[in-house]
Parts: sequence; C-alpha cells; structure tokens
Amino acid sequence: MIPLCVITVEYILITLKIPNQDVLDLKISRLITVEEFLKMLREVTGVGISLNSKIQAEPLGRILDNSQTFYAEGVGHGALLTLLGG
Repeated sequence: MIPLCVITVEYILITLKIPNQDVLDLKISRLITVEEFLKMLREVTGVGISLNSKIQAEPLGRILDNSQTFYAEGVGHGALLTLLGG
C-alpha cells in the first residue's frame, strides 16, 4: 500500500481591500491566524486597525474567525479579503 501524502501550499497570493485605502496584493502564509495577520497589517500600514476587526473573504462569502488560520478557514490563492471595521 502506498502512503497518502498531503501537500499544503504554505503561501498564497491575496488581494486585500481596506476602507479608504489602496487595494493591496499580498503574499501571505496560510498558517497564520487572522488575528496575527491583523497585527502585522497594523504595524506595516500604520493604519489604526483594531484587533477586533473582521475580514470578509470572497469567494467564500463569509466573515473569517480571527482565532483560526487562513488554511483552516479555507482561504486560497486569489482570494479577495475585505477589512471590515478598520
């Protein structure tokens, strides 16, 4: 019997929309939590982003759980993420 091997792509390319800001194309790790991503985004952009902010993901059509990784939430290459609440 041949063992089953699952290959996970660690990095994905996404488009991020931040209200009243430019649209950003980013390469991110699928293995970080949404909350960790919000922290990094706040540091890099200097935009006052609350850690309680939410992110809506398309084409999933739902709001992501901040405590989960992008992988666990099913976010893949080409996703459009919109920051809600800033």
